[in-house]
Amino acid sequence: MPLVRDITQKLYFYAINFNRALCYHSIFRKILKGKQLPDVKPEIRKDYKTLWKSIGRNPGSLFLKCMISISGVESPYYVTDYIYYTAIEPILNYTLFSYPYNDKNFYERYLSEYADLFPRVYLRGMNSSFYDKDYKWLTDKEAEKIILNLNPDYEYILKPATESGAGKNVSLLKFKNNLAYIDGEEIKVSDLLNGLRQGIYHNFVLQERIKQSDWFGHIGSDATNIIRIFTYRSVKTNEVHILHSYFRYAYKNEKFLHYLKHGGLRQGISPEGFLDDFAMDYYGNKFSATEHVDFYKTAKVPHYEKMVALAREIGSKYTYHRLLGFDFIVDSNEEVRVLELNTRQIGRLHHQMIAGPLFGEFTNEVVEYCRNNKKSPFLYPYYK
Repeated sequence: MPLVRDITQKLYFYAINFNRALCYHSIFRKILKGKQLPDVKPEIRKDYKTLWKSIGRNPGSLFLKCMISISGVESPYYVTDYIYYTAIEPILNYTLFSYPYNDKNFYERYLSEYADLFPRVYLRGMNSSFYDKDYKWLTDKEAEKIILNLNPDYEYILKPATESGAGKNVSLLKFKNNLAYIDGEEIKVSDLLNGLRQGIYHNFVLQERIKQSDWFGHIGSDATNIIRIFTYRSVKTNEVHILHSYFRYAYKNEKFLHYLKHGGLRQGISPEGFLDDFAMDYYGNKFSATEHVDFYKTAKVPHYEKMVALAREIGSKYTYHRLLGFDFIVDSNEEVRVLELNTRQIGRLHHQMIAGPLFGEFTNEVVEYCRNNKKSPFLYPYYK
């Protein structure tokens, strides 16, 4: 049986990463469009090849050229998606536990002392059953009553409990009388509940849409603007480090759903909490003189020190995961809130395009650790 298990693991691993490679190739092709890539210094190219060959990977130079061209940081330490997914994340993060620890229905239970930081949940879907915010099991009638009692003047967010990256299957809801409006489409509340139980949302959260502070919501749009922070818990010291952070915000009048997928601008944040003097779109095109950038240009992010402290505190509690991605916001009461934290498929590309190599000064310790340690399992088959 161990042989069957190993073969199953490898087939699943290759299938998942083949699909990722196709998605990555499509996005990368769009990033390259219209860009003039300079030659890379021979010594940087050589060090890049040598570094990643040490963990059994042989990347081409195109990604290296592209990252250096966009970020302006000359270094051999850039990490391709393929290297990250196949040789780094499965070692630094225990993959088998990534889904449960990524579950938005899990946050308040595992991180109970931080429960008030997460968006208020009104209804939970777990394994095709309904629960209230306190995890009390509900009948269909009780679930419907919760929805019918929601304020018709407010907006709400419906998300899958896992796999909502890049806005996947995230919807904006309003309720009035016995009707729900999902991204503007009308549906009966009873039909909505049936769909939630049977469809892709059978594990879900229906939560408040947090009203953002004036600074975060300065640009008039439908979107919720966020601070994105990538953390790494060192394999040598166990200290949680902030690798990168940026502010993601919408274009003026940009709609909610467009922003969620690939929209908006991204502006890097210094360790002291100050914004870069330029912004970047999803495809790495830079902007330095727009209405958006002029307002935020070199501004200090409100409450950034609190976000960093929270990322470090929470990161220390995720002992099965050394890499985490956080989405923070400041609400209308000037309180820092955590929208999400991710243990898998954490966005890396924009961090590198904005500020240079993903692991920076920690690259060599990460590579050495990954060279000497095994990948965690992708799945665990059970056999009689």
